[in-house]
Amino acid sequence: MAPATKKAPAAKAEKVETKAAKAEPKAESDTTMPAAKSEPKAEKSEPKVKKADAKAAEEDDALDSDVDENDLSTNIVTKYQAATGIANGALKKVLDTIADGVKLTDICALGDCTIEELAEKVYNNKKDKISKDDNGIAFPTCVSPNTAICHMSPLASDPEGAIVHKTGDVVRIELGAHIDGYISPGASKENPIKGCQADVIQAAYLATEAAIRLLKPGNTNTQVTETIQKIAEKSECSPVEGMLSHQVSRNVLNGKKQIILNPSENQKKDVDESTCEEGEVYSLDILVSSGEERPRTSETRTTVDKRQSEVTYNLKMKTSREVLSM
Repeated sequence: MAPATKKAPAAKAEKVETKAAKAEPKAESDTTMPAAKSEPKAEKSEPKVKKADAKAAEEDDALDSDVDENDLSTNIVTKYQAATGIANGALKKVLDTIADGVKLTDICALGDCTIEELAEKVYNNKKDKISKDDNGIAFPTCVSPNTAICHMSPLASDPEGAIVHKTGDVVRIELGAHIDGYISPGASKENPIKGCQADVIQAAYLATEAAIRLLKPGNTNTQVTETIQKIAEKSECSPVEGMLSHQVSRNVLNGKKQIILNPSENQKKDVDESTCEEGEVYSLDILVSSGEERPRTSETRTTVDKRQSEVTYNLKMKTSREVLSM
C-alpha cells in the first residue's frame, strides 16, 4: 500500500497541540474488459438475487470499472467508516495505556499492533476481493510530547527511544488505518488542563471545527487558512507556520490540494488556491502554538518515510522489496 511506512522528522515549536479531522476520497479505475461471447444457458436456473444484494454487487463492480475520481459510493464510504473505526479503536487503546513512566516506543508499538489486529477482522472474506495486505497501517503511530510538533516515533535504538511519558506532559498522538487503500488518519490530545496549554488546545479544537464546516463545494483553501488564523489569534495563539493539511484519496495521504497554516510570503507562492469539490476527502492537520509559531528542525533522525504511489521502484535486494511491500 502506498500511504506511509516508518517514519519523519519531529520539528519543534513551543507548546503545540493539534487535532485531526476527516474529509475526502478518490476512487481509481481499471480499464473495462470487452464483452465476452455469450455462453449457452445452463439447464439449472440461478436463484434470484435480492434487490439489495444486486445493488451491493453493482457497487462492488464499480470499483473495478471506470468511476468518477470523487465518487463516494456506498461501498467506498463503508470502507472509510471501517478504517475510521479501526483508527479510533487503536487511539483509545493507546490513550488508555499512556501513564507516568511508559516509554514512547512502547506506546507507538502498541498503536501499530492494534491497527493490524483490528484490520485483520474486517473485509477478510474471499467475496470481498480485498487482500489482507490491502488493510492495515496507513500512518504509523507517533507520540509527540510538549514542544515536538509531529512525527515523533523513535526506534528503541535511538536516543529518543529512552523518552518516557511524565505526568503533566501534553502529547499529540497520530496514527492512521486504511481499508483497501481508503485512509482514516486520526490525532488526539487528552486529560484536563488549564492555563496556556488549555488555550492552545481550545484554539486548535475551534479552528478544526470551523475548518470542517468550510470544507464545502465552492469554498476555497484560502478561506480555511484565513479562518484558522483569526480563531487562533483570538486565543492569543498562532497557527504553526507552513503546516499543511491535504486532500486524501485511495492510497494517497498527501493529495494535490492543500490547506496551509500561517504561510509566509514565499510559502503562499508554493500553495495554489483551490476550490473544494463534492466527493473530496481531506485530512485536517491543525497545529497551534502558544509561543514561537515558526517550527525548527530537530536533530531527531527521520523514522517515518512516505512512499509515492505513482513512482515505480525497481529494487534488486529482496530485503528492500520486503520493506517496500509492508
